[in-house]
Amino acid sequence: SVERPASDPDAVAELLVAGREALAAQDEVVVLHGAGEAFLLAEPLREPELRELLIEVGDLIARRRRPVIAACDAPVLDGGLELALACDLRFAQHGVAVGMPAAIEGVPSVGSAQRLARFGGPSLAASALLLGETPRCGEDRRLDGVFEVVDDAGVAASAARERIASAAPLVIEALKTSLAAAASMPLDAGL
Repeated sequence: SVERPASDPDAVAELLVAGREALAAQDEVVVLHGAGEAFLLAEPLREPELRELLIEVGDLIARRRRPVIAACDAPVLDGGLELALACDLRFAQHGVAVGMPAAIEGVPSVGSAQRLARFGGPSLAASALLLGETPRCGEDRRLDGVFEVVDDAGVAASAARERIASAAPLVIEALKTSLAAAASMPLDAGL
């Protein structure tokens, strides 16, 4: 859990490195929970080194054997959206803003364009990326397939973590692999 989202480049690097190490070291269900004015990352990542680190952490989240859950009770923007979309489950409180406003300022996404289009559809991805719009969870139906809107994101994520952690680990790993295949390949290949 992060009480204050990282905003300056050194804090962002520290957060991403710590996240990468924790995700690589732990073989359990993980909850990413950021509180404060933004979900985990408060500023767009302009530095190439930080963008590479963000790509690395996002790929690590997506490839882990065990699920990663995002608990979003603050705006999920730019780099924070990149991390949230890499997660297996995303819980957000009603009214949380979601988007990539920095994209129209010249800070392109490092993966959220693909993931947002897959999860929320091309209309949501286009308005978020090309127009810089920040739709709100529970208010814009296009986000319904991306985030589950709940009263308390931290409580919902913790409950999901406990439920998944109590399930058979090999079944969870197989299901995560199957879900990843469903999102990234044609039906025949996925089957």
